[in-house]
Amino acid sequence: QRALEHARGEGEVLIADELAEHLPRQRLGRIGVERGIVQRRAEALGLGRAGDLIDGVVARAFNQTSDAGAIADTVADKTGMLAIAEAAWRKNAIPKMVLEIIMSRQTLNAGLTVATGYRHPEASFRPTRSGKIAMAADNVAFLGYLYANALEQEYPDSNLHKVARGIAKAAFITGSTLGASATTHYIKRAL
Repeated sequence: QRALEHARGEGEVLIADELAEHLPRQRLGRIGVERGIVQRRAEALGLGRAGDLIDGVVARAFNQTSDAGAIADTVADKTGMLAIAEAAWRKNAIPKMVLEIIMSRQTLNAGLTVATGYRHPEASFRPTRSGKIAMAADNVAFLGYLYANALEQEYPDSNLHKVARGIAKAAFITGSTLGASATTHYIKRAL
């Protein structure tokens, strides 16, 4: 239990998650393993996305953008989304259909970007505007569903989880619509 609390204190969510699976539920007491981990992941996602936004603004402000930076940023985005999606899948914190659609679209778009780089090395690797907004909407959807899950467990008699879930659904629809537009552009660019 101390190891779990220490891991949480250090922000090592994945380690805490693995430890929680090996400890008897009754020994965890008021730690609130399920909701605590989901909430920490939502907070980590929010902080990561805020850092990503600040990084992009600073890079553009100081004219330090590059295709290499755009690729690194995309890889970091996809890796972060994959880690959160995997944890959310195991904990049923986000509807599986939502995870499947978002991750399939992200994988397809990443593959098309790699194909573009291979077939047209002179082409830009930068995401389209609709792709950036779709990614932001996907992040809002993830956050909304994660918080809805945590709120439903913490305050089952409240309607807060319904509000969070409604925001998540709207963000998911927005991300899917804009994502389809971005995917169409990435297909044309790859050909």
